[in-house]
Amino acid sequence: MSTQIIDQLKKSKSYTEADEVIALFEQQSSSEKKKLVPELAKLLSNGRANEFVRSRTAELLGVSAVETARKILLTQLSMEKSGLVRGRIALALARNIKGDDIAEAIIEQFKVEKSVVIRRVMSRALIETESAAAIAELVKLIDEPDDKIRHQVIKALGKRKIVEAAPYLIERLEKEDPDYITQAILKALAAINDPRAAAIFIRYLQMDDLPVEIYITLVKGLAKLPKDELITQVLLEAVCHPQDIVSITATDTLVELYRRPEAGMKIAIFGVQQSQPDQYRRIANALRIIGDKGAIGYLQSLQNDASLSNNAQTLLEQIGGQQAVDALLSHRMGVLQKAGKRVEQFDKQALTIFHDTVNQAKIGFGISLKMSVGIYFVGFLLLMVSVVQIFDEDISNWIGFVTGATGFGSLLAMFYVGPLERVQNAVANLVQTEIVFLGYIRQVTQISAMFEREYLNNEKFDIAALKKLLGFTERTIRETMPLVQTYTAVSIPISEPEETEDDQS
Repeated sequence: MSTQIIDQLKKSKSYTEADEVIALFEQQSSSEKKKLVPELAKLLSNGRANEFVRSRTAELLGVSAVETARKILLTQLSMEKSGLVRGRIALALARNIKGDDIAEAIIEQFKVEKSVVIRRVMSRALIETESAAAIAELVKLIDEPDDKIRHQVIKALGKRKIVEAAPYLIERLEKEDPDYITQAILKALAAINDPRAAAIFIRYLQMDDLPVEIYITLVKGLAKLPKDELITQVLLEAVCHPQDIVSITATDTLVELYRRPEAGMKIAIFGVQQSQPDQYRRIANALRIIGDKGAIGYLQSLQNDASLSNNAQTLLEQIGGQQAVDALLSHRMGVLQKAGKRVEQFDKQALTIFHDTVNQAKIGFGISLKMSVGIYFVGFLLLMVSVVQIFDEDISNWIGFVTGATGFGSLLAMFYVGPLERVQNAVANLVQTEIVFLGYIRQVTQISAMFEREYLNNEKFDIAALKKLLGFTERTIRETMPLVQTYTAVSIPISEPEETEDDQS
């Protein structure tokens, strides 16, 4: 069986074929593996053998995990002339045989390697040793000229949460690096959870042209740092980020830092202070994700706040859901009830004024009637005096007769013509004035009903719509006042306002 494995390895021409041989070798017992070590050592040291086969032979020796194989690999590492084989020897040692001496041997070999490709393999082997002896060398490689080596080392330092690497990683951020390396540094700092990284994260988050991937990395990194007001403010601003994925990530991060109700309240308080419509959409999405009733209740409580009511109502409309809808309807019904009470008070005042006007007219009519009756009696008295004086034989008797006739004429005029005409006019004026007033009240009531319907059903009810309804009321007043002037004795000056666009429509 051992001979078959070596024969298959010699025939392999691809990594897939070689991996099948290695998998077969791993299935062998420890004794079988040990028997094959001398043959494998001979094949590895044969410089005339196929380079690819020799590189895979090193992996078989590593898998055997016997002390003899360990010594063979360490010796061959420094003697081997093929870079490919040296790299595979280093990986075989790092993956299968642990110890600080293995890490030190790889470090020494890495220092003398010239080929960038082999240095990449050696650095990966150094990472896979997971030895404390390798940490100092890995920290130095943060400034390695080759981007790929630098990238894999930075990722490894973050994964292992090497705290002593934090200042070097922060310093590296000040240098020009591709975005993927910058992102790796930020991720490493977030994993290390060094408080010094907070200021770095906040500074980067305030950049306008930051790639979305880095933005997400920074937001997630803040979740691992001690929470404070500045970090909270930055995360709240990130909730309003144009990219949905960033906004959602910031929302989740706030929930990690705070309890769900507290996070929802902070987002709601921040949201009502914003002014851009798109920001409302992001805030509403965040509050829907959190799903806390306390935030809805807070927004509902602001609907009577003159400075924040519009923002709160907009957020409730954006959030949707049964609770938000109930809050909106409750507020609107409250507003309508207040408006209805004001209209009711107006109706009562108007009716009171109308009744007072009618009563005053009745009093005036009564006074006019009493004056007419008084004049009637005066005329009748004069008539009687003149009749008595006719029978006297004095010239003054004729004067008395003329006076009596005049009194009789006045009597007839006052009794039949004056009072009757005034009574007819007064009654007609009162009835017509009452009809005009009732028509006015009817139109105002209909306009109020239209306002209530528009306010409840029209989501786009705004100042322009309100002005249009007010225009109807103003037009009703302008049409009513000339009629009142016609049926009353007092002339009321009416100024015609300039016609607006709403009037024309």
